[in-house]
Amino acid sequence: MYIHKIHNSQLNNNVYTCDKLTLFQRAQSFHMSKTKLLNIRIEPELKKKAKKLAEADGRSLSNWVTKLIASKVESAEDNTAEKKN
Repeated sequence: MYIHKIHNSQLNNNVYTCDKLTLFQRAQSFHMSKTKLLNIRIEPELKKKAKKLAEADGRSLSNWVTKLIASKVESAEDNTAEKKN
């Protein structure tokens, strides 16, 4: 990877570019992911158990919880759709 230093006279500072994107743009794209952050409170023992289950499934705790929520949402949507029919 090549990093180039370029002086930006309009901003009167140095901009570092990397593979056609500035490092600033790369940092921005990192924070503009397609996912959203969900903060929850959980009992320490429950978190410990969930983490063990996630590891046993080969997933991070975050990914495991996301998949669990997605499964429950899909199930609830299916039940709602059945009730409408």
